[in-house]
Amino acid sequence: MSLHQSPSETRSASPDLSSFWGSLLALIAGAVYPLAFAPLNWWPIAPLAVAAFYLCMQHSQTARQAMWRGWLFGFGLFGVGTSWVWISMHRYGDTSVALATLLTALFCAALALFFVIQAALHHRIARNPLWAYLGFPAVWVVGELIRTYLLTGFPWLLLGYSGLDTLWQGWSPVLGVYGISALFALAGVGLAKLIQPEDSDRRLPAILVIVIPALLGLLLFTLQWTQPTTQAPLKVMLVQGNIEQNAKWHPDSAMPTIERYETMTQKAWSGPALVVWPETAIPALLNDAYSVMTPFADDLYQRQSALISGVMTRVEKEGTRSYHNSLVVLGDGLGLYHKRHLVPFGEYVPLESVLRGLIAFFDLPMSQFSKGDLNQPELTAMGHKISASICYEVAYPDLMRRSVGDADMLLTVSNDTWFGGSFARYQHLQMVQMRALEVGRPMVRATNDGMTAVIDHQGRITQQLEPFRAGVLTEEVQGYEGQTPYMRWGDWPLIILSVLLTLAGMLVRRRQA
Repeated sequence: MSLHQSPSETRSASPDLSSFWGSLLALIAGAVYPLAFAPLNWWPIAPLAVAAFYLCMQHSQTARQAMWRGWLFGFGLFGVGTSWVWISMHRYGDTSVALATLLTALFCAALALFFVIQAALHHRIARNPLWAYLGFPAVWVVGELIRTYLLTGFPWLLLGYSGLDTLWQGWSPVLGVYGISALFALAGVGLAKLIQPEDSDRRLPAILVIVIPALLGLLLFTLQWTQPTTQAPLKVMLVQGNIEQNAKWHPDSAMPTIERYETMTQKAWSGPALVVWPETAIPALLNDAYSVMTPFADDLYQRQSALISGVMTRVEKEGTRSYHNSLVVLGDGLGLYHKRHLVPFGEYVPLESVLRGLIAFFDLPMSQFSKGDLNQPELTAMGHKISASICYEVAYPDLMRRSVGDADMLLTVSNDTWFGGSFARYQHLQMVQMRALEVGRPMVRATNDGMTAVIDHQGRITQQLEPFRAGVLTEEVQGYEGQTPYMRWGDWPLIILSVLLTLAGMLVRRRQA
């Protein structure tokens, strides 16, 4: 709809987006936005939803109306896209249906405030064709960065993830996921201009901002930023135990669980291999499990093999004691990794003195962990250097990028049982694929009940186990070396550009006022 149309022309052409219809459109656009992500991967919905959001912002008459629509968009997005937290609260947090529903609604309502910030920034950007193309993508990226780093951060369902397996994915090793977010936001503006062009001579720019980045992305994807190492491919065995979550933490379950993983490993054995067990596969402190694991570790060493397993650890340092969610290397290898970015309420409780014990959800197993050091050496196994991460950490692109170092492959473990059968586990795997693509390294991922998978250096899933079933995935993985542009520069060029464009757009708007 043209901003220059008369009210009568507007009513006859389309609903008046400055009224109730604009707010309804914002809510609907947010609610359909998650459908662009895994497992549905209806990616065209993402730029279309962004186009609708852009139109809602453009037709907001006041800052208050813009922020209300931003909140509606965010509530629709998180209400559909992250409602899986209800499963964690009710099924595993022993919270009643009513209370879990209330807490989930409050969680989504709070997350929607990030889009209130984004809408407020957009409202202050100059409203002319130039700043439509420059300012809106810049504000979108600034909004996603705020969502990533403010407080504990929640970088879930970033727009750029919907660009995986599209023409735009070639930008990932250059600009990272936020870069694809910017390009999809730009495409959203282009679509909005095509849907309601102000005049015919503006169709060409709208088409070009969609087509040119897509074609350049296709070209970039053909480039090999990293190269295979001279080492022979490493045989990996990823063990998916499918241990029932509540039974796993029963005091009598530790030994049967360890024996289950050992038995599954032995049955699938076919020569030297790196065995990977998922997050906290050993449901006991490493200090206590060493005696049980020593015979198995010795056997691994004799077979020129190694095991990397999730485990809990206790660290005594300068008279203080801390507990960590960790990874340990046994057999032919060395290393101990402590998780650096913890999940609030799942692994630690904010305002613990107030909330601990208030309801069962605030007393989940493993909710008293401490963070590991930010800079930790790579794990070594069978002559390979491996960059490790645990579960939620893969949601943080810069954390993963800075952890690569000299590693020739990436490894992550998780326990997505907390998500039940929801879309969350598929969304999580999509993030893992993007991390591999950004740094040009293969990624191996072991989980308790899915999604266990091997991803190549271009973010493609080469093999995957069926969820909710025990199994062992075996594959040869070739290590890679070298640096992608994103590894060298990270998000800083895009951060600086987005902030400067946002500030410039605000300055232009102020001078026009």
